[in-house]
Amino acid sequence: PGCINMDEKSKGLMQAFVTKYFKLFDQGRGRREFLDEMYQREACFSLCYEHAPSFQDKGCYGPLNRNLTVGAVPSKSDIMRVGRSNIIHALKTLPETRHNLETIDAIVLPAALPQHKLMQVSIRGRFMENSETSIRHFHRVILIAPLIPPQQNAHGGVAITNDMLYVGELVQQQQAGSPQHQGGGGGGSVHGSPGWGGV
Repeated sequence: PGCINMDEKSKGLMQAFVTKYFKLFDQGRGRREFLDEMYQREACFSLCYEHAPSFQDKGCYGPLNRNLTVGAVPSKSDIMRVGRSNIIHALKTLPETRHNLETIDAIVLPAALPQHKLMQVSIRGRFMENSETSIRHFHRVILIAPLIPPQQNAHGGVAITNDMLYVGELVQQQQAGSPQHQGGGGGGSVHGSPGWGGV
């Protein structure tokens, strides 16, 4: 994969973070509680799914849906999960999955101070819901930020501050075979700017 203006330390940290995240996520609902330390204390999570026939009566997606074209307009508290415990609770209600990460694009957002730098990571791919034969496509955008000392974790001292997930149907011609989990994002590309590895 290509890497534009991002040092190897930043690239390695980001790829390891994303790999660990989806590995835990795909190990089942019971293991998703271990994603806790990969989120900032006051992180936000939101989900939007496509208005499509295969999502009818999808109780697991409905309560989290931020797509205002589907159903009644929810209140702000119903479309955004704030805080680690609320996010983990929401993630544990989603189906068990197997992800295929097709592309990963990252960019470092400028900041006045190194400790305030954010990395925006855009992840696209598809996943299979293990409880059925549905294969869906997804686009997930996460903002990763340094932890404020003295907070620490086992993921390079960074954690997610904002997580936005879109889930949709695969078009028919894309449904060739079942996705296999690719920890590092397969042949995805990485783009960014220098300096993030120094936070």
